Amino acid sequence: MIGDALVLTMTRGVSLCDWHRLGLIEREWALYRRLKADYPRIVLVSGGDARDEEVAREHCPEATLVCNARGLSVRAWEREVPALVAGCLAGCERVLVKTNQMEGGRLAVAIVRALRQAGICAALLARGGYCWSRFVAHREGPASSAARAASREEHALCAHASLIACTSEQMADDLAWRYAIPRDRFRIVPNFVMGDEEAPVLRDPRGVLYAGQLIRRKRVDLLIDAMARLGCEGTLTIVGEGPEEDALRRRAREAGVEARFLRRVSHRSLRDLMRRSAIYAHASELEGHPKTIIEAMHAGCCVVAVDAPGTREVIEHERTGLLCAARAKDLGAAIGRVLENPSTRERIGQAAREHARRVFGLDRIIEIEREAHRDALVRTDSAGQPAVSFEPALLDAEPRAQVRAFADAVGGFWKRLEPSAGARFVMGLDAALYPLHGHAAICAEGGLHPKHRLMAYHDFFCSRVGSGERVLDLGSGVGALAVAMGRRCGARVTGIDWDERNVERSRALAREHAVDHLVRFEVGDITRVEPQACDTIVLSNVLEHLRERAGLLARWRRASGCSRFLIRVPMYQRDWRVPYKRELGVEWRLDETHETEYLEEELRSELSEASLEVCDWITRWGEFWVEARSR
Repeated sequence: MIGDALVLTMTRGVSLCDWHRLGLIEREWALYRRLKADYPRIVLVSGGDARDEEVAREHCPEATLVCNARGLSVRAWEREVPALVAGCLAGCERVLVKTNQMEGGRLAVAIVRALRQAGICAALLARGGYCWSRFVAHREGPASSAARAASREEHALCAHASLIACTSEQMADDLAWRYAIPRDRFRIVPNFVMGDEEAPVLRDPRGVLYAGQLIRRKRVDLLIDAMARLGCEGTLTIVGEGPEEDALRRRAREAGVEARFLRRVSHRSLRDLMRRSAIYAHASELEGHPKTIIEAMHAGCCVVAVDAPGTREVIEHERTGLLCAARAKDLGAAIGRVLENPSTRERIGQAAREHARRVFGLDRIIEIEREAHRDALVRTDSAGQPAVSFEPALLDAEPRAQVRAFADAVGGFWKRLEPSAGARFVMGLDAALYPLHGHAAICAEGGLHPKHRLMAYHDFFCSRVGSGERVLDLGSGVGALAVAMGRRCGARVTGIDWDERNVERSRALAREHAVDHLVRFEVGDITRVEPQACDTIVLSNVLEHLRERAGLLARWRRASGCSRFLIRVPMYQRDWRVPYKRELGVEWRLDETHETEYLEEELRSELSEASLEVCDWITRWGEFWVEARSR
């Protein structure tokens, strides 16, 4: 036995009924059916209603289900869950709590606390199939409130976890870097494939299959466009559902693509489709550890996929699949090549099947999973400490007295730690307080950060923009800078920001200053929009939030025809505490959504790579303010 009980918390917003409806339950529960031999009790925590009870009886009889059978609000139900789980585990001594995904991890942390308060030795295994915060940032924008909230919850889960289970080395490296967590607290537990040896089937030599969500990130439209280039050479089957379904059906009809849409199939039926298709095609722009790809490989299907993060980590080009550029002509050419060459299809499909069976087979993964459980239970002391409390009377004290009281408490706590731990604590506290500085200042100022007036950075931009000049402000935020360029310079400014609330506020500000005839704002993802023609592009505290920055700068320059960029970014060497925090392994960035904070040579290199030449460089307020022109 590994422990007395295993508690599995499902992803927030996902129920057993959802697993059943989507045909996933057979596959998802296969791992835990095998783990029953290691735990006398398995408790499954689902946010679903009473309908989950029937599904659990039929498909998960090994588990005790804790669900929202009374239909409480999410908040009320989550308050009840820790006590309910603790009640199920009376008499247990060693319990492992595991998340199915990072999303919803807050509930798992609360369950661990409740179990420990009940005198149970409880460990937390924070498992995720993908880096949740990165996917939210990709969907909603890297500086969005949703991305920040996801990052905070993901960070808290990882910080409290005894061990963190990731599906890939890339994911583990990403989380370790983001949250300054030692790499030895991570274990790699890939997604698994299941299924015994099956009799060979006659594949449809023209059959192309895709399975997954019908959302923008998956780029099924690109796959349809690729198929359109093949004419009648291939038939496309699309399995899945999502908000893009109607648009994709229309696109297929208009493109003359022979496409069959299937909304729901069981895991067994999907495997059968994979075994009967010539090609499994995948055009997603971002993946974690894609289950459908490794399932298709295990079924001996030749995978043709766009070369993208997450996908390239599971496919070896020309051996276990084909990777191509994210263009319809390239994807179509790769699909056409496989359809025209059965020997290529058989060679790649066989190599993929052998690789998937050896690396991702359930018999192998279950042993890696068990070892992670054992390691987590050994590390039960790794979870977080109880929250700090304060006397209510302190709320009525003078500010200096409030500060002194908290400073004394922090100092007393710090002195109880050994020196290196004390340094990590104090520096980590410094990093955690920085966001509060901004929030408090904004509230005190009535809604606008005082840095706008104190740093006077608007002057840098306004002094370089002329009347009538076409300016594109990418990531325009609350619109203060864009309005200043319209009001002070007479420039014609277009601001783009992903957040509708920011855009509404920006438009109101433009009307308030009577420049709405010069300054307009749009909602959009600046990493995806094709920028309009302009003279100058402004990026004020934006670049540091993005990945592949040199490529974006080059694309924006070409698409807009602009001759000049005005850029403001935070610098890494702004204070001795920054590199020291990084050495200590605590958060060192000004904002946890930053992909980088710049060294001078790093920024100059990115500008040069984008064919931009620096013509003015100012270092001020711990930032670089740069004017760069097209070469």
